[in-house]
Amino acid sequence: MRGLGPMPVFYPIVIALAVLTTGSLWSPLAGQMPVGEDKVVATVDGFEIRMSDVDGARPNLPPQATGYPKKVVTNFLITTLIDARLAAVEARRQGIDQDPAVKRRIERTVEQLLQNALLKKVMKQKLGEKQLREAYRKMLKDAPSGDEVRARHILVKTEKEALAVVKRAQKGEGFAKLAQELSTGPSGKSGGDLGYFTAERMVPAFSAAAFATRPGEITVTPVKTQFGWHVIKVEDRRKISPPSFKEARPQLQQKLAPKIREDFHAVLRANAKVEKFGMAETPDK
Repeated sequence: MRGLGPMPVFYPIVIALAVLTTGSLWSPLAGQMPVGEDKVVATVDGFEIRMSDVDGARPNLPPQATGYPKKVVTNFLITTLIDARLAAVEARRQGIDQDPAVKRRIERTVEQLLQNALLKKVMKQKLGEKQLREAYRKMLKDAPSGDEVRARHILVKTEKEALAVVKRAQKGEGFAKLAQELSTGPSGKSGGDLGYFTAERMVPAFSAAAFATRPGEITVTPVKTQFGWHVIKVEDRRKISPPSFKEARPQLQQKLAPKIREDFHAVLRANAKVEKFGMAETPDK
């Protein structure tokens, strides 16, 4: 393999990759690329190291490695994978793989990989197009209807301060600029922008004032809430538009996945003899 340049230049990344050899280089991503596209990048006594192995190791790189050219990093990863393979073969030759503690860690790693592969299969079965469409229809049925407004606000401590804000806004000063200057709320830095919201999302007094104000206007009477005094400017008002199925898909998957996973594990537990001992015991009620 051709050298990559003077060692001092790449010393930091050499150290970083040396650290990687103590972790998991062989990512679950390895082997997922179609064989025809997954080219062999090196062999070690006939054992093939493929590009998917390199790509699987890439997420383990430390952030500082991003400053190096991709080709340089790839070559170092290949070298690290070669060294990892050689070290593993030598460890087996010395019988280290038969050490009880090492065997236990290998078993745990294999179990984790198998669990991940099994759960991926289960999710594919249980989170198919049909299930997601059904969840989407339910989401639409339960979705709120009506209007939502987009508004900005300026939050101050006293009514006197709020009335002073109203006067300055009525004289033509930009509301967003005033919010950046005067608002004590977290949205002040962004010009008081609260985005779109439904009436249920805000405290009653704030919502009542915002939804009673026409787009482009401000609340000339400051609004008192438990947070202080608000001057509100309504930017827009529109009918609530539910997300499309494509937009909602990631959210639906994220929402449904935990229950599917828990139900699946519950079935496995129900069909197995499980005993807990010591600290693993369920505390008495």
